[in-house]
Parts: sequence; structure tokens; C-alpha cells
Amino acid sequence: MALQKPHTVVHSEGREIIANIIEKCDEEKTRKHLLLSLPKSTERAAMYAGVSYSTIKNIRKENKERKETNADNRLKSPGKKRRVISRNIVSVDDFDKCVIRNVIQDFYVTEKRVPTIPKLLPIVKSKINFPWGKASLRRVIKSMSFKWKRCQSKRKILIERPDIVEWRAKYLVKMKAYREERRPVFYIDETWVDSNLTFRKCWQSSDVMGIQTNYNSNNRLIVVHVGSKRGFLPNAQLIYKAGCTTGDYHGQMNSQNFEKWTMQQLIPNLPPQSVIVLDNAPYHSIQIDKPPTPYSVKQDMLSWLHKKGAECNEDMRKTELYALIQPLKPKEKIFKFDNIVAGYGHTVLRLPPYMCDLNPLELAWSKMKRFIRECNVTADLSLEKLRATTIDAIRNVTAEDWDGFCRHVETLEKQYWEKDDIVPDVIDSIIINLDTDSDSDNEASSDVSSSSSSSSSSSSSSSSPPPRKTSTEHSTSTVR
Repeated sequence: MALQKPHTVVHSEGREIIANIIEKCDEEKTRKHLLLSLPKSTERAAMYAGVSYSTIKNIRKENKERKETNADNRLKSPGKKRRVISRNIVSVDDFDKCVIRNVIQDFYVTEKRVPTIPKLLPIVKSKINFPWGKASLRRVIKSMSFKWKRCQSKRKILIERPDIVEWRAKYLVKMKAYREERRPVFYIDETWVDSNLTFRKCWQSSDVMGIQTNYNSNNRLIVVHVGSKRGFLPNAQLIYKAGCTTGDYHGQMNSQNFEKWTMQQLIPNLPPQSVIVLDNAPYHSIQIDKPPTPYSVKQDMLSWLHKKGAECNEDMRKTELYALIQPLKPKEKIFKFDNIVAGYGHTVLRLPPYMCDLNPLELAWSKMKRFIRECNVTADLSLEKLRATTIDAIRNVTAEDWDGFCRHVETLEKQYWEKDDIVPDVIDSIIINLDTDSDSDNEASSDVSSSSSSSSSSSSSSSSPPPRKTSTEHSTSTVR
């Protein structure tokens, strides 16, 4: 072992070990014998250094390996190459994701620049509350189905998923047809409120405390409602205490609650021939007669085939069973909610993914939550007080507000018509496959933007615009 070079600084931890060795050596000098016998070398080294027995064993092993390899380097400090687990939790709601997506879109359409993470981050921070850095923004953008793709100019850029662009185009065509028919359009959405919903900044001084915040509130309410140009639909609001399920409010709603609310509060209050616009949350997209996937249990495949009257038996392999399933699969997916409301003469139109800006309820939620923040100075509202404040906040959103929200959405729809003429130029090398299979309820509706009854689909087809170019001719159809 090489001696330490002169004038080398010994740091505090090493000095403590040396001091302990000096004490033990002085004690042995006084007693005129070793404190431990010579065979107990490991125990004596641990006693001298003032460390544990296992530490001496590990260092002895590492030192032996170093001598065998004739390495001159020092022993390494343990734990320096351990994997660092990021503890930053990025919480971005649907509205903020929509803002991020619009920022990326503006780079292409308005600024004519390539959006990169360093360029996007300061703009995103200026528009929404985003206290995280570039790595977190990259994760959020990837979760929104954006990806890096090499375009024809050989430059890497962020592009929107082509099937979502196609879905948006179909949505705009159908919405335009329904508006021309003067059918009433109603929007459905859910949100949450809790007792720590307060402003994060306020006017305050040394003697005026201002707003108090509380990050450990257990009082959370789920709010479900419907709205249109005339305001919130009367008698349709649903407010209930959230359960203990973790995650966002989509994790705290289920298909049973949603179906019960549909039958008792939504359908009885809708005018005839209404168009219902909603997102693709799992409890909105329960599929009827869902065919098995290649990864389904064999018994489920057999049961589904027996219901269809197909000849099959237990001796057949899953690949053989799935080959029988494919020609029997329905051409369009039928969702339970769509089927229920179609029986009452209404039509369902599903929003494209990550397009919550086309739902005016998001603007109504924003005004509602601002009212609650203004009334919640101490952040300690009881559940009853929170419910009463939420009801007052809903009443505070007037019919005039709703008219403005809906006009804003119509303006956005017109802008998307114009933008969709430009975006295909960026991604015209991609061919869209609209028959992609998916076995998750949340993504089940990605192949078909909405499924309605035969009567409603025939009425919309009679008033729909002329047929557009297919996706095999262009990556995204140009809607004019």
C-alpha cells in the first residue's frame, strides 16, 4: 500500500479514524499488551478504526481485488454510482396539456419555427403554472402522444399523431353538420374541488397574513355537469364526495355512477335530438359486445365465439380461435353510453384526445374554481361548506358566460379548420391506418370518433359535406 503524499489534507472523517487508532495504540502501550489477540486481525482493525466488523470485511475484500489486478487507484466511496430515483412528481391536468399542445401548434403555424424543449419551456412557464424543468416537460409532451419523427427535410421535429389529426378533422366535419341542422349541442365533463383550493399569491404584509394554504386536505368533491349556449342544464349537476382512489378525478368516477346519473339526471332534462359531446374517459367508453383480443384468455375467446354461433372447441389454439374472431368482429365499436342515449333520439360526439379546449365546460370550471378560491381564504372549508360554496360557484357562471364560452369554442373550431390545411404538409409521408386494434377501454374509441344509432348516423350522413380524400392519398385529409 503506497504511503500518502506529504502535504495531503486529511479530511474530518479520516482524522476521526486516525484519532481512534492513536487512542487504542496508547491504551495498549499503557497496558503493555494487545487489547485483542493477534489471530483476531479483523476485530482488531475494526476496534482501531472505530468502524463496524462488516465494513472492515468489505474493505479487506476490495483491497485484495485491487492487489490482484495491480491497480493503483484508491478505494472508491460506496454509493456514488447508485441509481438516483427522481422524486419530482409532475402533475399537469387536461387543460394545461391543451395549452402545451397549442404552444407547439403555434410554433409551426404562426411563428414558422421548429419547437424544441428549450424553446418551449419558457413559453409554457409564462402561460401556465409549470415549476418543473426540461426533463419534466419532455415527459409531459411524450405522454400527450407527441414523438420525435424525422421529416422529409431530415430535421427532427415534434409532430402530432396523425390519427389524432384525422380524428379532429372528422369531429369538425360532424360538428359543422350538426350546427347547420340547428341541433342543440350539450357538453359533458367532470372536475374536482377541495378545501385547499386557494390562490397561491396574495397581497400581504408583516401584520396582515393574507391567504393561508393547506396541502393536506381530505375534503374533495367530484362535480359532474352538462352545459350548452344557454348555460348549465337544469337539474343535471352531480356533486359527491370523492373516494379513496388515488390518481386524478378520472380514477374516482366509474361506469356505474355515470350510467346512473345518465338515466336519472341527464336524459330526462335534454331537449329532443340533442348532440352530446364528451371525452374518452374509460367510464364513457364501455364497449358492448367487445371482441376478444389476441391476448385474451382462451375461455373468453370460446365464450364469445359460442355466442356468435361459430364452431370451435377446447382443442383449438388461441391463434386459431382469433382467426375465427376477426371476421366476426363488428365493423364499428358500439359503446354502452352511446347506445343508451341513442334510444332516446340523441347523438354522441366524442372529442379527439387532448382536445379539451373544444369543450367550453373547461372555461366554466375555470370560473367556478376562481370563485371558490376567492371564498376560501383559510383553506379549511368543511365538506358541507365546500359543497355549498361549489353550488354558489356554479350559479355564478351565467348564461352570458356560457354564450361567450361557446362562441370562443366555435372560433377555435374555425382556427383548426385553417390549421389542418397546414399541418399535413409536415407529415404527408405518414399513412394513417384507421383499423388499428386496441384492447383498452380508454383507447377503444380511437378508431371511431363516435358511434351512434342507425337513425342518427343516417341523418348525419345525409347532411355531411362531400367526401374528402382518403388517408392513403394524404396523411391527413384536408378539410375545407
